[in-house]
Amino acid sequence: MHEPIPSEYRGWWRVVETSQWANDGLDILGPALISLTGYADRLRMHALLAYVNCKPTKAGVSFTWEGAWEFDPVSGSGRVTLGKNGRLRGVFRIKTSGEGAGEGGEP
Repeated sequence: MHEPIPSEYRGWWRVVETSQWANDGLDILGPALISLTGYADRLRMHALLAYVNCKPTKAGVSFTWEGAWEFDPVSGSGRVTLGKNGRLRGVFRIKTSGEGAGEGGEP
């Protein structure tokens, strides 16, 4: 059994911006979201649909993900922390393709 995700992180979070990719395509497949519940979590943004495995850390939540960008298989990792404004801030990595930072909205 794994540790539960802390309540302040648990839920579905809206991805509202990224620092590395154009924000105007975030919602091409529907609202850009990441779930952090510890059970069958998902990530959707731009042309990415992925399954997420997350775990609590001392500073927030870390995760790995596996899915497809359009039709190409991709995977990666990331981590999020809760900002003073109540929004998630984090880093999102794509294996061998660099990384991007983003900010989430309200759960």
